[in-house]
Amino acid sequence: MLVPDITSRPRASRIRAWSFVCGCWVLLLGELSAPAMRASGADTAQAYPCNARIILGLAQAMQPPPSDQWVLDLAAANGVTLHYLRAITPELYLFRMSATDTAGGCSAPMARLRRDPRLRSVEFDQLRKHDAG
Repeated sequence: MLVPDITSRPRASRIRAWSFVCGCWVLLLGELSAPAMRASGADTAQAYPCNARIILGLAQAMQPPPSDQWVLDLAAANGVTLHYLRAITPELYLFRMSATDTAGGCSAPMARLRRDPRLRSVEFDQLRKHDAG
């Protein structure tokens, strides 16, 4: 039976050296990936000056979820990007809307959606308080 030699344990200097090398690799990889992460975040903010959750009231009820083609057609016709989030009722749906063509917020894309005959209503998703009055 072999008995481990007590003197064969790694020396503290080796442990410190390997810790230093590993730490350098972690820092190097972090520095290499940070510019890419910052750039993608900046591009997203510039690419979508309008980014909001909206509630769409449909002129004609449909079973949830709406078809991908219906969402793509609606978005293309109004110059926005729509991402389906969930159904509220068969006539009310929650979407994430993004638009690139606006400098003053979401008013122009919202106005275009409100003029679409497939929609009964278009509102921002916001917390509402019940008025007991």
